Amino acid sequence: MNDSILDDTHNETTNSLTQASISYLKETAKWCQFLSVLGFIFIGFILIAAIGMLIFGSALNSSLGASQGFIFPTSIAALLYLGIGALYFFPIYYLYNFSSKMKKATFSGGSHELEESFKNLKSHYKFVGIFTIVILSIYLLIFLFAFAARI
Repeated sequence: MNDSILDDTHNETTNSLTQASISYLKETAKWCQFLSVLGFIFIGFILIAAIGMLIFGSALNSSLGASQGFIFPTSIAALLYLGIGALYFFPIYYLYNFSSKMKKATFSGGSHELEESFKNLKSHYKFVGIFTIVILSIYLLIFLFAFAARI
């Protein structure tokens, strides 16, 4: 008995994928890998910016503070950047895992790789969905507080 979900020889009562579906999944995996690699590069830029703020922030504060009397909290900004990089890492990681496991699944035809790839895609969208709900809730709270302060 062949346990491959990607095999087209199953009868119609099973959940087999057609060749067109496999082709779409291959193309999706390629684009997801491209986007995840770009995401990792972007995270690298965020980390470089945070490290730069930590290293050069005191020199910037001393030069700006002496001339204008203003001190920018670079250490707080660096921690904010590190937090943003950490939050951005997880959906990119899930997307990369989806793409790499989907490539393996479409190449080998194994149902385990396919299941693992979809598990990572589910985790990616679950993270993005929860994060979106949190951000929208924060926007709503800001709007309500701004509206209440205006009255």
